[in-house]
Amino acid sequence: MTIKILTPDDAGFAAGCESVAMLFGRREAEFTFNPAIGRLSPAFADFAADPARFLPTDAAVILTTWADDLRPSLVQSGFTEEVIPWPAGPDGSSIFRRGDAGPLTYLEIVNEEDPKIAPAHLILWQDGAGLVGGTITAITGDAAWLAVMVVRPDAEPGSGTRLWQAFATDLAARGIKRIDLGTQTAEAFYLRQGLTTTSRAVRALRSRPGPKGPIWNDLVMMTGTV
Repeated sequence: MTIKILTPDDAGFAAGCESVAMLFGRREAEFTFNPAIGRLSPAFADFAADPARFLPTDAAVILTTWADDLRPSLVQSGFTEEVIPWPAGPDGSSIFRRGDAGPLTYLEIVNEEDPKIAPAHLILWQDGAGLVGGTITAITGDAAWLAVMVVRPDAEPGSGTRLWQAFATDLAARGIKRIDLGTQTAEAFYLRQGLTTTSRAVRALRSRPGPKGPIWNDLVMMTGTV
C-alpha cells in the first residue's frame, strides 16, 4: 500500500481529487435521507429573489454560505442565526432556524464554487486493487477545512483511523493547527479522532442499515486541533 500526499502543483492532483470525490459519491449512496424531512437546494439567485417561494410554513433549517446576503430577509421572516466560524471553510456560513412544530424542511443554499475552498491538499491511499481512500482539504493560513475523507467499503477495519492519522500528521508538519468540517454521516468517527461537535443542525437526517435497524446520523459541524 502507498500513501501519496499532493498539492495543486503536483502532477496528478486534479485527477486524484476526482477519484476521491467519485469514491465519496459511491459511499454517500449507502445512506438514505429521512423521508420525514423535506429537502430543498434552491439556487442562491432564485431564493434571494423570492424566499417565500421556498420557505415552508412549518419548521425550517437553512444551511447557507450566503448569510450576509440572506440575513436581512430571513431575520425579518422570524429566523434565528447561528454563525459557523470556519477560518478555512466558506465565508458567510450560517445556520438559520425557524419554528419547532410541524414537519421539518431542510434547505441547503451553498456556494460550491467559492475559491476559498478550492482543494489545496490531497491524500491518495492506494493498493494493488486501486484506491483505498483519500482526503480533499482546503487550507487558509494555519487552518484546514476537510471537504472529503473516505475509504472504500471493503477496506480493512481501522483503515479510516489510519487515513486520519496520516492526514493529521502531515497537516501538523505543515503548521496547521485547526481542522473544521461538516458531516451528515460520520460524526461518530470524527469524535473518535478527537474532534468536537460545535453545531447540530438537523437531527436524524440520514441513515444506513445496521444489525438492529437503521443507524441514524445528524447533520453536524465539527472542529478539532492537530
